[in-house]
Amino acid sequence: MLVLSTDPDVAQEQMSGIIFYLVTFGYIDGHFDPSEMAFIKDVIRQVVEYRVDHPPEGAEPGDRDEQIALYAGYFEDMLKLVEEEVIDLMHESVTEEESHQDFVTSKLRQRCFETFGSFDEEQQKLLISALNGLLWADGEAHPAELKLRHELSDLLNHTDGEEAPTDRVLVPRHMKITELDALPHEPSTHDYFKKLERHLPGEGFDGDLGDELARDQAAVLTLQTLLRQQRRLGRGKLDGIKRVDDLSGMAPFLQEHVWVLPPHPVQSYELTVIGDLHGCYSCLKAAIQQSAFLERLEAYRADPMNAPNPKLVLMGDYLDRGRFGFDGVLRLALRLVALAPDHVHLLRGNHEDFFVDPRNDRVDSAVRPAESIEAFRKVAPPVLLLSYRDLFNALPHVLIFGRILFTHGGIPADGVVENADRDLPSLNEPMTAFQMRWSDPSIADVIPRKLQSETYRFGFGRLQAQAFLQQLGCHTLIRGHEKIEQGFERKFDDDHVQLLTLFSAGGEDNEDLPETSSYRRVRPMALTIRHEGGLDGNTEIDAWPIDYAPYNDARYNAFYADPKAKADAEGVAETVAEMVAEATAEAEAEATAEADPTSKTDT
Repeated sequence: MLVLSTDPDVAQEQMSGIIFYLVTFGYIDGHFDPSEMAFIKDVIRQVVEYRVDHPPEGAEPGDRDEQIALYAGYFEDMLKLVEEEVIDLMHESVTEEESHQDFVTSKLRQRCFETFGSFDEEQQKLLISALNGLLWADGEAHPAELKLRHELSDLLNHTDGEEAPTDRVLVPRHMKITELDALPHEPSTHDYFKKLERHLPGEGFDGDLGDELARDQAAVLTLQTLLRQQRRLGRGKLDGIKRVDDLSGMAPFLQEHVWVLPPHPVQSYELTVIGDLHGCYSCLKAAIQQSAFLERLEAYRADPMNAPNPKLVLMGDYLDRGRFGFDGVLRLALRLVALAPDHVHLLRGNHEDFFVDPRNDRVDSAVRPAESIEAFRKVAPPVLLLSYRDLFNALPHVLIFGRILFTHGGIPADGVVENADRDLPSLNEPMTAFQMRWSDPSIADVIPRKLQSETYRFGFGRLQAQAFLQQLGCHTLIRGHEKIEQGFERKFDDDHVQLLTLFSAGGEDNEDLPETSSYRRVRPMALTIRHEGGLDGNTEIDAWPIDYAPYNDARYNAFYADPKAKADAEGVAETVAEMVAEATAEAEAEATAEADPTSKTDT
């Protein structure tokens, strides 16, 4: 009998893993049979009955039938959530070269591996036994199910993972992290925002850029020029530097695609950090207003010796899913950099992976689905799309502040880390940069290379993150990329490594998103980081919810100022929802076809 941990939190995580594990095998053949669902419910009930009959020490006794019904109902509700999670994977972004089925299958394998790793050897055998029953629950063991079972057995014998260096950097015990229930502010707007809150021209324009697109083009070229100037000033400054300890006393600089901000020992800092925005302009505007970034910037310029040095860090994924990508989030972000280039830092996300398709010489996105570019190309001339492609290629993908590393996704795969010099300049390697935009953390200590090699959006474990960060002299990684419904999560949090995930798009009634968007389940969050005292000074991090709702109102957001504009935005939202639905249907059809080749027909 599968026995859960006596620790309630661990037991819940284990049960979630068991359910996910069994559901994976139900879905892996492209069809989740009702008999397989009944089998999983029976396993849940058996585990629950054993738990009730063998309670942990100190548990209060109660009516057996009531407790079984209560726990079984709870975990059957969890089963429904796991089913939704699998379906949500069909909506996740994948590269243009990768099928949704390959991505989903790889993610399911990884989750199964994580589940196995949470049990001891005896429990693993019991889990395999439960799996054998599930394989035949629908009357046959599908080849895809058998293949996955054998692969998991092989993965459990892996020996991958780097050793962490001996000179470990402990997370400072005075680094305080607080999750706030709210960050109160008085909703307002500013002429600076109003002049930018204008919709793109409609379809069928006569070929002229028009006023809005011309200004957008100018903003793109301005940022490209700024980045070239900053790179010239930073040329060679990172060469030969292995760890952040060697950066002390240096002025901030940009070398290629890595921003370096060494904190000065007599300067205090206040960073506003924003994760994925995905066309949610109201979230970006609200975060700027709540954090009072513009006011703090003005105060610092008036008295730099006494006021905190304000920084705004945007961690990528400005486009897709929401209504205001190019004309909202990106437009404001580019203007903010031009306004304060030493204080505003834009990082590149995977949704900013644009390329020229050699088949038709057309600028396209490496992400699927990619609603923003498909809508934008209807009104924007190719020269503007090329300008955005060039700008995205020039954006940094890493920002280092003290011992904190900011990036969009995560760390490079094991093999890439081992083959690089593993110093700070190696962060500029193209493959390293690409993988740091796409990877995600796992609950496992180590994800085997075989699993990492199966998908561009691979996972990495706690020990792998620890080895990577400590080699650079860092202890904390702050990233976005992953849609987490609570908006903020501490994935790793021990004496040697800390990883924080931040997601800033969402809102259950956020009109920037289609009504059917899964992002509406997200509570969008942002961070404020206060630091003083140089490299190992005092650091305080506040995570706070973004108050987007007032900025869905025409009083504070000119995008909603006239009914026609709002109707146009709703039309965009419908298009976004249709594209996501089409991509999901294609992924499900692809999964069924790959699982059962006989279902394919010639056309």
